[in-house]
Amino acid sequence: MKKFVLTLVCGAAVLALALDSADARPPFTKVFTETYPDVTAAATAKCNICHVNGQEKKVRNDYGKAVGAAIGAKGEKDLAKVKAALKKVEEEHKEWAEKLKAGKLPVE
Repeated sequence: MKKFVLTLVCGAAVLALALDSADARPPFTKVFTETYPDVTAAATAKCNICHVNGQEKKVRNDYGKAVGAAIGAKGEKDLAKVKAALKKVEEEHKEWAEKLKAGKLPVE
């Protein structure tokens, strides 16, 4: 019985290591705060800069949808492309650009 439990635990550990980790993007928040250092609320909002608070992370607010569309590729990891997407959204949406320049989150 001990061998069975040990085998089961080892198998679960190997499986856990083999699976991809969650698809969180903390570097996106870092790029946002570096791009817009005056938006101090970003430190508290974190993921909710682009996502809707209290809902699944698949659900994005309007700003998050625009940034996602500007990035294009799902799962993009190139942070230079993320920064370019932030700037593109800022150029295309004057109301968000004004909020960002005023040190506010684009969607509040």
